[in-house]
Amino acid sequence: MYQRGVVVGKFWPVHSGHLHLIDTALAQCDQLHVGVVYDYGQKPTGEQRADALEEIYGSLIVVDVLPNPPGKDEDSAYWAWYTHQWLDDFPDVVFTSESYGESWAEELTKLNRKLNGWAAYPTRHVMVDLDRKRNPISGTLVRADPFNLWEELSPP
Repeated sequence: MYQRGVVVGKFWPVHSGHLHLIDTALAQCDQLHVGVVYDYGQKPTGEQRADALEEIYGSLIVVDVLPNPPGKDEDSAYWAWYTHQWLDDFPDVVFTSESYGESWAEELTKLNRKLNGWAAYPTRHVMVDLDRKRNPISGTLVRADPFNLWEELSPP
């Protein structure tokens, strides 16, 4: 069991794959922080997506809305710094369904050790359904055809 875990995503819109990711993380963490990353002008807004997650999970998760830094999507070192700034600490584990997860965890560990010395604990990565076998869905697919994928959307 991990003390503090992190999940980040656009959750644009919140769908069954996101819920599986969060449920998997919740089962393995005492405290789960979820960062809803948004680009300016997106509808629904980052706040609306965060509200949907809070409606589903209530106090089981800590939800924060994070502006998406332009041009930094694939920059794991930047995201390690951004995560540290957001949490004002380091997570024990990050959960993703994306290929960047391992390098993000490695960069969090490097930054933690740079700031706190070699005794600093590493951040682990838990991959959840990378190949989308359990939930063959993505936000891109839902946005392209919401009516035919309606059953994949969360109630809020």
